[in-house]
Amino acid sequence: MDDSYVRSAEDVCNFFNVNPEVGLSPKEVREQQAKFGKNELPEKESTPLWKLILAQFQDQLVLILLGAAVISFFLALLEPADSADSSTAFVEPIVILLILIANATVGVIQEANAEKAIDALKEYSPDEAKVLRAGHLAKINAKELVPGDVIDVAVGDKIPADARVIRIHSSVFKADQAILTGESVSVNKAIDPIVDARAVKQDQINIIFSVLKLSSQRKGRRGTIRKSRRQLSYIARLTEREIYLLPTFTAHTDSIHSSLLNPQGTTCVIGKARAIVVHTGSATAIGEIHTGISEQEDEKTPLKQKLDEFGDLLAKVISVICILVWLVNIRHFGDAAHHGWFKGAIYYFKIAVALAVAAIPEGLAAVITACLALGTKKMAARGAIVRSLPSVETLGCTSVICSDKTGTLTTNQMSISR
Repeated sequence: MDDSYVRSAEDVCNFFNVNPEVGLSPKEVREQQAKFGKNELPEKESTPLWKLILAQFQDQLVLILLGAAVISFFLALLEPADSADSSTAFVEPIVILLILIANATVGVIQEANAEKAIDALKEYSPDEAKVLRAGHLAKINAKELVPGDVIDVAVGDKIPADARVIRIHSSVFKADQAILTGESVSVNKAIDPIVDARAVKQDQINIIFSVLKLSSQRKGRRGTIRKSRRQLSYIARLTEREIYLLPTFTAHTDSIHSSLLNPQGTTCVIGKARAIVVHTGSATAIGEIHTGISEQEDEKTPLKQKLDEFGDLLAKVISVICILVWLVNIRHFGDAAHHGWFKGAIYYFKIAVALAVAAIPEGLAAVITACLALGTKKMAARGAIVRSLPSVETLGCTSVICSDKTGTLTTNQMSISR
Protein backbone atom coordinates (compact mmCIF):
# COMPACT_ATOMS: atom_id res chain seq x y z
CA MET A 1 0.00 0.00 0.00
CA ASP A 2 2.03 2.92 -1.30
CA ASP A 3 -0.43 5.73 -0.56
CA SER A 4 -1.33 4.93 3.03
CA TYR A 5 -0.19 8.36 4.20
CA VAL A 6 -2.88 10.12 2.09
CA ARG A 7 -5.65 7.81 3.31
CA SER A 8 -7.54 7.94 6.57
CA ALA A 9 -6.86 5.40 9.32
CA GLU A 10 -10.23 3.78 8.63
CA ASP A 11 -9.43 3.37 4.92
CA VAL A 12 -6.12 1.70 5.76
CA CYS A 13 -7.88 -0.76 8.10
CA ASN A 14 -10.45 -1.54 5.42
CA PHE A 15 -7.72 -2.04 2.80
CA PHE A 16 -6.08 -4.75 4.90
CA ASN A 17 -9.46 -6.00 6.15
CA VAL A 18 -8.27 -5.84 9.74
CA ASN A 19 -9.95 -4.81 12.98
CA PRO A 20 -7.52 -2.61 14.99
CA GLU A 21 -8.91 -4.14 18.21
CA VAL A 22 -8.35 -7.74 17.10
CA GLY A 23 -5.57 -7.84 14.52
CA LEU A 24 -4.92 -10.52 11.93
CA SER A 25 -5.87 -14.15 12.41
CA PRO A 26 -3.23 -16.92 12.19
CA LYS A 27 -4.58 -17.91 8.77
CA GLU A 28 -4.31 -14.34 7.47
CA VAL A 29 -0.76 -14.09 8.82
CA ARG A 30 0.28 -17.25 6.95
CA GLU A 31 -1.29 -15.94 3.73
CA GLN A 32 0.51 -12.60 4.07
CA GLN A 33 3.83 -14.27 4.85
CA ALA A 34 3.48 -16.47 1.77
CA LYS A 35 2.77 -13.36 -0.30
CA PHE A 36 5.29 -10.87 1.11
CA GLY A 37 7.93 -13.04 2.80
CA LYS A 38 9.97 -12.21 5.90
CA ASN A 39 10.32 -8.70 7.27
CA GLU A 40 14.05 -8.42 6.64
CA LEU A 41 16.37 -7.14 3.97
CA PRO A 42 17.72 -9.79 1.61
CA GLU A 43 21.46 -10.34 1.63
CA LYS A 44 23.67 -12.29 -0.68
CA GLU A 45 25.19 -15.45 0.67
CA SER A 46 28.78 -15.42 1.84
CA THR A 47 31.31 -15.86 -0.92
CA PRO A 48 32.16 -19.58 -1.31
CA LEU A 49 35.75 -20.58 -0.63
CA TRP A 50 36.41 -21.50 -4.26
CA LYS A 51 35.27 -18.04 -5.39
CA LEU A 52 37.53 -16.39 -2.82
CA ILE A 53 40.47 -18.41 -4.14
CA LEU A 54 39.58 -17.63 -7.76
CA ALA A 55 39.30 -13.92 -6.96
CA GLN A 56 42.94 -13.86 -5.87
CA PHE A 57 44.00 -14.79 -9.43
CA GLN A 58 41.96 -12.11 -11.22
CA ASP A 59 44.60 -9.43 -10.81
CA GLN A 60 46.36 -8.44 -14.03
CA LEU A 61 49.86 -8.87 -12.60
CA VAL A 62 48.99 -12.23 -11.06
CA LEU A 63 47.64 -13.45 -14.41
CA ILE A 64 50.91 -12.47 -16.10
CA LEU A 65 52.86 -14.38 -13.46
CA LEU A 66 50.57 -17.37 -13.86
CA GLY A 67 51.08 -17.31 -17.62
CA ALA A 68 54.84 -17.10 -17.14
CA ALA A 69 54.75 -20.11 -14.79
CA VAL A 70 52.74 -22.19 -17.27
CA ILE A 71 55.06 -21.34 -20.17
CA SER A 72 58.14 -22.05 -18.04
CA PHE A 73 56.66 -25.40 -17.05
CA PHE A 74 56.05 -26.48 -20.65
CA LEU A 75 59.51 -25.33 -21.69
CA ALA A 76 60.96 -27.36 -18.82
CA LEU A 77 59.15 -30.41 -20.20
CA LEU A 78 60.88 -29.85 -23.54
CA GLU A 79 64.34 -30.01 -21.94
CA PRO A 80 66.15 -33.23 -22.94
CA ALA A 81 66.58 -35.67 -20.06
CA ASP A 82 70.35 -35.75 -20.54
CA SER A 83 70.65 -31.95 -20.61
CA ALA A 84 72.70 -30.20 -17.94
CA ASP A 85 69.76 -27.88 -17.24
CA SER A 86 67.14 -30.63 -16.93
CA SER A 87 67.53 -30.86 -13.14
CA THR A 88 66.92 -27.14 -12.61
CA ALA A 89 64.42 -26.54 -15.41
CA PHE A 90 61.40 -26.85 -13.10
CA VAL A 91 62.78 -24.59 -10.36
CA GLU A 92 61.55 -21.35 -11.92
CA PRO A 93 57.90 -22.38 -12.55
CA ILE A 94 57.69 -24.00 -9.11
CA VAL A 95 59.02 -20.86 -7.39
CA ILE A 96 56.55 -18.65 -9.27
CA LEU A 97 53.64 -20.96 -8.39
CA LEU A 98 54.68 -21.02 -4.72
CA ILE A 99 54.73 -17.21 -4.67
CA LEU A 100 51.26 -17.09 -6.22
CA ILE A 101 49.92 -19.70 -3.77
CA ALA A 102 51.33 -17.79 -0.80
CA ASN A 103 49.87 -14.56 -2.16
CA ALA A 104 46.42 -16.16 -2.61
CA THR A 105 46.55 -17.81 0.83
CA VAL A 106 47.09 -14.50 2.61
CA GLY A 107 44.21 -12.88 0.73
CA VAL A 108 41.80 -15.80 1.28
CA ILE A 109 42.56 -16.07 5.01
CA GLN A 110 42.10 -12.33 5.54
CA GLU A 111 38.81 -12.10 3.64
CA ALA A 112 37.44 -15.35 5.10
CA ASN A 113 38.17 -14.25 8.67
CA ALA A 114 36.62 -10.83 8.05
CA GLU A 115 33.44 -12.36 6.63
CA LYS A 116 33.13 -14.75 9.57
CA ALA A 117 33.50 -11.89 12.05
CA ILE A 118 30.91 -9.80 10.21
CA ASP A 119 28.46 -12.72 10.04
CA ALA A 120 28.93 -13.38 13.74
CA LEU A 121 28.17 -9.77 14.60
CA LYS A 122 24.84 -10.01 12.80
CA GLU A 123 23.74 -13.09 14.70
CA TYR A 124 22.77 -11.68 18.06
CA SER A 125 20.33 -9.11 19.47
CA PRO A 126 17.14 -10.11 17.60
CA ASP A 127 14.55 -7.33 17.22
CA GLU A 128 11.12 -7.73 18.77
CA ALA A 129 7.72 -6.23 18.00
CA LYS A 130 4.55 -5.92 20.07
CA VAL A 131 1.81 -7.18 17.76
CA LEU A 132 -1.92 -7.71 18.18
CA ARG A 133 -3.09 -10.98 16.63
CA ALA A 134 -6.42 -12.74 17.15
CA GLY A 135 -7.19 -10.32 19.98
CA HIS A 136 -4.00 -11.05 21.95
CA LEU A 137 -1.02 -8.70 22.32
CA ALA A 138 2.28 -10.57 22.17
CA LYS A 139 5.98 -10.00 21.52
CA ILE A 140 7.33 -11.69 18.40
CA ASN A 141 10.49 -11.52 16.31
CA ALA A 142 10.21 -8.44 14.09
CA LYS A 143 11.02 -10.45 10.97
CA GLU A 144 7.71 -12.32 11.41
CA LEU A 145 5.63 -9.17 10.86
CA VAL A 146 3.43 -8.94 7.77
CA PRO A 147 1.50 -6.08 6.09
CA GLY A 148 -1.77 -5.64 7.96
CA ASP A 149 -0.36 -6.47 11.39
CA VAL A 150 -1.48 -4.18 14.21
CA ILE A 151 1.49 -3.11 16.35
CA ASP A 152 1.90 -1.05 19.52
CA VAL A 153 4.88 1.28 19.88
CA ALA A 154 5.99 3.02 23.08
CA VAL A 155 8.96 5.06 24.30
CA GLY A 156 12.26 3.32 23.57
CA ASP A 157 10.79 0.81 21.11
CA LYS A 158 12.46 0.30 17.76
CA ILE A 159 10.10 0.70 14.84
CA PRO A 160 9.88 -2.87 13.45
CA ALA A 161 8.33 -2.06 10.05
CA ASP A 162 6.92 0.83 8.04
CA ALA A 163 3.50 1.42 9.58
CA ARG A 164 0.57 3.85 9.38
CA VAL A 165 -0.29 5.45 12.72
CA ILE A 166 -4.00 4.91 13.48
CA ARG A 167 -4.17 5.83 17.17
CA ILE A 168 -2.08 7.89 19.58
CA HIS A 169 -2.47 7.00 23.26
CA SER A 170 -0.55 10.02 24.59
CA SER A 171 -0.63 13.78 24.21
CA VAL A 172 2.50 13.72 22.02
CA PHE A 173 4.01 10.96 19.90
CA LYS A 174 7.49 11.49 18.42
CA ALA A 175 9.89 9.28 16.50
CA ASP A 176 13.61 9.67 15.86
CA GLN A 177 14.19 9.21 12.11
CA ALA A 178 17.73 10.62 11.93
CA ILE A 179 19.21 7.36 10.65
CA LEU A 180 16.80 7.39 7.69
CA THR A 181 16.23 11.04 6.79
CA GLY A 182 19.35 12.70 8.23
CA GLU A 183 17.27 15.10 10.34
CA SER A 184 18.43 15.18 13.95
CA VAL A 185 15.17 16.61 15.31
CA SER A 186 12.60 13.97 16.25
CA VAL A 187 9.38 14.08 14.22
CA ASN A 188 5.94 14.78 15.69
CA LYS A 189 3.59 12.06 14.48
CA ALA A 190 -0.14 12.44 13.81
CA ILE A 191 -3.14 10.41 12.63
CA ASP A 192 -4.65 12.71 10.00
CA PRO A 193 -4.00 11.90 6.31
CA ILE A 194 -1.47 13.99 4.37
CA VAL A 195 -2.98 16.27 1.73
CA ASP A 196 0.06 16.37 -0.56
CA ALA A 197 0.44 13.04 -2.38
CA ARG A 198 4.03 13.99 -3.29
CA ALA A 199 5.13 14.45 0.32
CA VAL A 200 8.66 13.22 1.06
CA LYS A 201 9.42 10.76 3.85
CA GLN A 202 10.17 13.51 6.39
CA ASP A 203 6.75 15.09 5.75
CA GLN A 204 4.80 11.83 6.01
CA ILE A 205 4.08 12.45 9.68
CA ASN A 206 1.46 9.70 9.95
CA ILE A 207 3.98 7.01 8.95
CA ILE A 208 6.60 5.50 11.24
CA PHE A 209 9.58 4.11 9.34
CA SER A 210 11.80 1.21 10.27
CA VAL A 211 15.46 0.64 9.51
CA LEU A 212 15.63 -3.12 9.14
CA LYS A 213 18.71 -5.23 9.72
CA LEU A 214 20.02 -7.63 7.11
CA SER A 215 19.01 -11.25 7.14
CA SER A 216 20.82 -12.90 10.05
CA GLN A 217 20.58 -16.42 8.66
CA ARG A 218 23.23 -15.92 6.02
CA LYS A 219 24.79 -19.20 4.98
CA GLY A 220 28.47 -19.27 4.17
CA ARG A 221 31.24 -21.77 3.81
CA ARG A 222 30.71 -23.10 7.31
CA GLY A 223 27.02 -22.46 7.84
CA THR A 224 25.55 -19.91 10.21
CA ILE A 225 28.03 -18.53 12.73
CA ARG A 226 27.01 -18.09 16.37
CA LYS A 227 28.77 -15.87 18.89
CA SER A 228 27.82 -14.78 22.39
CA ARG A 229 27.13 -11.16 23.10
CA ARG A 230 30.09 -10.84 25.46
CA GLN A 231 32.47 -11.94 22.71
CA LEU A 232 31.41 -9.13 20.43
CA SER A 233 30.65 -5.43 20.62
CA TYR A 234 29.16 -3.49 17.74
CA ILE A 235 29.74 -2.88 14.08
CA ALA A 236 29.19 0.12 11.83
CA ARG A 237 29.41 -0.03 8.07
CA LEU A 238 31.66 2.67 6.65
CA THR A 239 31.85 1.61 3.03
CA GLU A 240 29.67 -1.06 1.49
CA ARG A 241 31.22 -4.55 1.68
CA GLU A 242 34.66 -3.23 2.64
CA ILE A 243 35.40 -1.45 5.93
CA TYR A 244 33.73 -2.11 9.29
CA LEU A 245 34.29 -0.45 12.66
CA LEU A 246 34.61 -2.78 15.65
CA PRO A 247 35.30 -1.12 19.02
CA THR A 248 36.01 -3.29 22.04
CA PHE A 249 33.33 -4.43 24.49
CA THR A 250 32.77 -1.78 27.16
CA ALA A 251 29.79 -0.48 29.08
CA HIS A 252 29.80 2.69 26.99
CA THR A 253 29.94 1.02 23.58
CA ASP A 254 27.39 -1.59 24.62
CA SER A 255 24.86 1.15 25.20
CA ILE A 256 24.92 2.16 21.54
CA HIS A 257 25.78 -1.09 19.79
CA SER A 258 22.23 -1.89 18.64
CA SER A 259 21.76 1.12 16.41
CA LEU A 260 25.09 0.50 14.74
CA LEU A 261 25.08 -3.24 14.38
CA ASN A 262 21.56 -3.84 13.26
CA PRO A 263 21.36 -0.83 12.14
CA GLN A 264 17.83 -0.08 13.45
CA GLY A 265 17.94 3.43 14.84
CA THR A 266 14.40 4.61 14.06
CA THR A 267 12.82 4.62 17.50
CA CYS A 268 9.92 6.05 19.46
CA VAL A 269 11.27 8.81 21.72
CA ILE A 270 8.05 10.22 23.20
CA GLY A 271 4.56 8.79 23.67
CA LYS A 272 2.68 5.65 22.74
CA ALA A 273 0.71 4.74 19.63
CA ARG A 274 -0.92 1.97 17.63
CA ALA A 275 -0.18 1.48 13.94
CA ILE A 276 -0.85 -0.87 11.04
CA VAL A 277 2.11 -2.32 9.15
CA VAL A 278 1.96 -1.22 5.50
CA HIS A 279 5.39 -2.27 4.23
CA THR A 280 7.88 -4.96 5.23
CA GLY A 281 11.30 -6.13 4.02
CA SER A 282 12.51 -4.66 0.73
CA ALA A 283 9.28 -2.66 0.30
CA THR A 284 10.16 -0.41 3.25
CA ALA A 285 11.81 2.99 2.85
CA ILE A 286 15.19 1.63 3.92
CA GLY A 287 14.62 -1.39 1.66
CA GLU A 288 14.53 0.89 -1.37
CA ILE A 289 17.84 2.44 -0.31
CA HIS A 290 19.34 -1.01 0.28
CA THR A 291 18.26 -2.15 -3.19
CA GLY A 292 19.89 0.88 -4.79
CA ILE A 293 23.15 0.28 -2.92
CA SER A 294 23.16 -3.43 -3.80
CA GLU A 295 22.81 -2.67 -7.51
CA GLN A 296 25.90 -0.45 -7.58
CA GLU A 297 28.97 -1.88 -9.25
CA ASP A 298 32.21 -2.15 -7.32
CA GLU A 299 34.96 0.14 -8.54
CA LYS A 300 38.62 -0.78 -8.59
CA THR A 301 40.79 0.92 -6.00
CA PRO A 302 43.45 3.41 -7.18
CA LEU A 303 46.17 0.84 -6.45
CA LYS A 304 44.42 -1.85 -8.48
CA GLN A 305 43.96 0.54 -11.38
CA LYS A 306 47.66 1.44 -11.32
CA LEU A 307 48.70 -2.21 -11.07
CA ASP A 308 46.45 -3.15 -13.99
CA GLU A 309 47.94 -0.33 -16.05
CA PHE A 310 51.43 -1.48 -15.07
CA GLY A 311 50.54 -5.08 -15.96
CA ASP A 312 49.23 -4.07 -19.39
CA LEU A 313 52.31 -1.97 -20.11
CA LEU A 314 54.63 -4.72 -18.84
CA ALA A 315 52.92 -7.35 -20.99
CA LYS A 316 53.21 -5.18 -24.11
CA VAL A 317 56.87 -4.24 -23.54
CA ILE A 318 57.92 -7.81 -22.73
CA SER A 319 56.03 -9.19 -25.74
CA VAL A 320 57.71 -6.71 -28.10
CA ILE A 321 61.20 -7.39 -26.67
CA CYS A 322 60.74 -11.17 -26.85
CA ILE A 323 59.53 -11.04 -30.43
CA LEU A 324 62.46 -8.81 -31.39
CA VAL A 325 64.96 -11.15 -29.67
CA TRP A 326 63.49 -14.13 -31.51
CA LEU A 327 63.43 -12.32 -34.89
CA VAL A 328 66.98 -10.99 -34.53
CA ASN A 329 68.24 -14.56 -34.11
CA ILE A 330 66.43 -16.01 -37.13
CA ARG A 331 69.70 -16.17 -39.06
CA HIS A 332 71.12 -18.47 -36.36
CA PHE A 333 68.24 -20.99 -36.50
CA GLY A 334 70.11 -23.10 -39.03
CA ASP A 335 73.40 -23.34 -37.09
CA ALA A 336 74.86 -26.84 -36.99
CA ALA A 337 74.89 -26.78 -33.19
CA HIS A 338 71.07 -26.85 -33.16
CA HIS A 339 70.82 -29.93 -35.41
CA GLY A 340 68.12 -28.43 -37.58
CA TRP A 341 66.29 -25.19 -38.31
CA PHE A 342 63.19 -26.12 -36.27
CA LYS A 343 65.23 -27.02 -33.18
CA GLY A 344 67.09 -23.74 -33.56
CA ALA A 345 63.78 -21.86 -33.65
CA ILE A 346 62.66 -23.65 -30.46
CA TYR A 347 65.99 -22.89 -28.78
CA TYR A 348 65.75 -19.14 -29.38
CA PHE A 349 62.05 -19.16 -28.49
CA LYS A 350 63.02 -20.61 -25.10
CA ILE A 351 65.61 -17.84 -24.72
CA ALA A 352 62.96 -15.21 -25.50
CA VAL A 353 60.53 -16.74 -22.99
CA ALA A 354 63.25 -16.99 -20.35
CA LEU A 355 63.94 -13.29 -20.91
CA ALA A 356 60.23 -12.55 -20.46
CA VAL A 357 60.01 -14.55 -17.25
CA ALA A 358 63.13 -12.85 -15.90
CA ALA A 359 61.65 -9.43 -16.67
CA ILE A 360 58.45 -10.14 -14.71
CA PRO A 361 58.65 -8.98 -11.06
CA GLU A 362 57.56 -12.26 -9.47
CA GLY A 363 57.76 -10.90 -5.95
CA LEU A 364 55.73 -7.73 -6.55
CA ALA A 365 52.32 -9.33 -6.02
CA ALA A 366 53.48 -11.01 -2.81
CA VAL A 367 55.06 -7.79 -1.51
CA ILE A 368 51.87 -5.81 -2.17
CA THR A 369 49.72 -8.44 -0.44
CA ALA A 370 52.10 -8.55 2.53
CA CYS A 371 52.01 -4.75 2.89
CA LEU A 372 48.21 -4.68 2.75
CA ALA A 373 48.02 -7.55 5.25
CA LEU A 374 50.26 -5.60 7.63
CA GLY A 375 47.91 -2.66 7.19
CA THR A 376 44.90 -4.79 8.16
CA LYS A 377 46.79 -6.00 11.24
CA LYS A 378 47.40 -2.43 12.36
CA MET A 379 43.77 -1.54 11.73
CA ALA A 380 42.61 -4.59 13.70
CA ALA A 381 44.70 -3.39 16.64
CA ARG A 382 42.75 -0.12 16.47
CA GLY A 383 39.39 -1.88 16.28
CA ALA A 384 38.67 -2.24 12.55
CA ILE A 385 37.73 -5.26 10.47
CA VAL A 386 38.82 -5.15 6.82
CA ARG A 387 36.97 -7.55 4.54
CA SER A 388 38.85 -6.74 1.33
CA LEU A 389 42.63 -6.16 1.35
CA PRO A 390 42.64 -3.46 -1.38
CA SER A 391 40.27 -1.34 0.72
CA VAL A 392 43.20 -0.62 3.07
CA GLU A 393 44.88 1.30 0.29
CA THR A 394 41.60 3.07 -0.55
CA LEU A 395 41.30 4.32 3.01
CA GLY A 396 44.97 5.33 2.94
CA CYS A 397 44.32 7.56 -0.09
CA THR A 398 41.67 9.53 1.82
CA SER A 399 42.83 13.10 2.33
CA VAL A 400 39.61 14.84 3.39
CA ILE A 401 36.65 13.39 5.31
CA CYS A 402 33.39 15.35 5.11
CA SER A 403 30.87 14.11 7.66
CA ASP A 404 27.61 15.18 9.25
CA LYS A 405 26.33 14.40 12.73
CA THR A 406 23.09 13.01 11.32
CA GLY A 407 22.42 10.37 8.73
CA THR A 408 22.61 6.65 8.17
CA LEU A 409 26.33 6.31 8.87
CA THR A 410 26.71 8.20 12.13
CA THR A 411 23.28 7.45 13.70
CA ASN A 412 23.02 11.00 15.03
CA GLN A 413 26.07 10.57 17.28
CA MET A 414 29.62 11.73 16.67
CA SER A 415 32.93 11.74 18.50
CA ILE A 416 36.38 12.63 17.19
CA SER A 417 39.70 11.65 18.74
CA ARG A 418 43.34 11.72 17.68
